[in-house]
Amino acid sequence: DVFVLASQSDAQGLVLLEAMAQGTPVVAIAELGTASILIEGKGALIATENTLEFAQKVLQLLIYPEQRFELGKLARAYALEKWTAKLQAERMVKFYSQLTQHHAVRIKNKQIGSSTASKHQASI
Repeated sequence: DVFVLASQSDAQGLVLLEAMAQGTPVVAIAELGTASILIEGKGALIATENTLEFAQKVLQLLIYPEQRFELGKLARAYALEKWTAKLQAERMVKFYSQLTQHHAVRIKNKQIGSSTASKHQASI
C-alpha cells in the first residue's frame, strides 16, 4: 500500500522509483541519492529523521485510502515523466556529448597555445 524507506544512506534510491512506477506512494527521508529523486507531493511524503513525524506520515496514508490512491497516481505519473530508462539514457548521452565537446575544445586550445608558442620562439 505504501513504500517506506527510512534509510539515511541510500546512495541511489532506485527502489523508490520502482515503487513509484508501480503507482505506490512513498514515505521516505530525502538524504543523499534519494534527495535528488523525491519531491514532496509528487508521489511522496518526505519525512525528517523524527520517528514520530515519519510514523504519522505513514499512518496518514494508511488511514486515508483516497489520499494514498491520489499520491500513488502522482507517483506513477512522476516516475514516467522524469525517470524512465529512455530519459536516463538521453541524459547520459547529452552528458557525454558535452564532456567530449569540452575535451575537444581543451585539446584545440592546447594545440593553438603550443603552436603560438612555437611561432614565438621561432621568431626570437
